[in-house]
Amino acid sequence: MTLSVLAPVGITSSMLVSSTAPESDYSAWNSATTYAVGDKCISAVTHRIYESLVAGNLNHDPTDIANRVGVTTWWMDLNPTNRWAMFDGEVNTQTVIASPLTVVLRPGFFNSLYLGGLDAETLVITVNDAPGGSTIFSVSMALEGSMPPDYYEYFFDRFYPLRDCIFSNIDQYYAAEITVTLSSPSTVKCGILSLGDLK
Repeated sequence: MTLSVLAPVGITSSMLVSSTAPESDYSAWNSATTYAVGDKCISAVTHRIYESLVAGNLNHDPTDIANRVGVTTWWMDLNPTNRWAMFDGEVNTQTVIASPLTVVLRPGFFNSLYLGGLDAETLVITVNDAPGGSTIFSVSMALEGSMPPDYYEYFFDRFYPLRDCIFSNIDQYYAAEITVTLSSPSTVKCGILSLGDLK
């Protein structure tokens, strides 16, 4: 038995070139806005959603880690924004969007890609050695995980969706650009997109 571990690259704002998932869950935090109990806002710095815990919450930055006790008095960190849910390392927080979901990343060196918590019908991945450069890796596939042992099950058994997949042995280029597109007739979901070094 062989154990493989994907040492992930932390995805930052500078690595995310574009995404069809908007970051518009709530309005961005504003120091001039007075928040009531239960009001929510997002931070463009942490890409997370925060809920106000008290009334009259004015000019208390939910991302201020210098005074963590004061921050937790004013705000509760709920979860990542919809755009960034797929990059938080948790399969149970999904990016959900009307099809298609297309993400373009420039993460630096990586040799493997893992996708999990998927709810889509097709997956297309293209990796170029640089933006607009030569294609060094590509795959286009149906996310169908059925493996019927005989013709009867092939024709009459139910469809089994593929919920996760991993791709390895991708040539490493520092300026590599990767485009991932998930499609379905309606809504697509992605719980995790992780790039890194498969050991």
